[in-house]
Amino acid sequence: MAMHIRVLGFGSTHGDDIAGWQLVERLKHLPNVHAVAVRQTVDALDYFENCSTAILIDACTGGGIPGTLSRLVWPDPSICSRHARSTHGLGIGEVLQLAASLHVLPASVVIHGIEVDPRTCRPGQPMSAPVLEAIDQLQRHVLHEHDRATSQANLPLGNQ
Repeated sequence: MAMHIRVLGFGSTHGDDIAGWQLVERLKHLPNVHAVAVRQTVDALDYFENCSTAILIDACTGGGIPGTLSRLVWPDPSICSRHARSTHGLGIGEVLQLAASLHVLPASVVIHGIEVDPRTCRPGQPMSAPVLEAIDQLQRHVLHEHDRATSQANLPLGNQ
């Protein structure tokens, strides 16, 4: 069975919440990167089939400094608090729990978050400077994650 790595960027058109989509727009033109913009978190289930690694990108509001990046690996319990219900419906943690119960959860799920101020995620607002500046660094982190998953997928079975 082929190992598939998918990058899913959650977002909307509202200010800093577009960060995940903006990163997907940059990545989807790269060879061997399957990147998709997703509006509703539950829609991620459609991309988990035959997926060995899911790299999720989401704006989060954990009270930190806007533009701060985080990396969480499922099943880290803080996923449910940092990526709780939002404009996307169910929280990422809830969707991953649902995927596990439906037996479609990828073997590896990594969430890359970018801290935003909820006041900067309103209709008609542009992305804030701190979040816009952090997108380049977030891209490097996600591509590194993708390369690591690709190299692990290509190891002989006894070495994984």
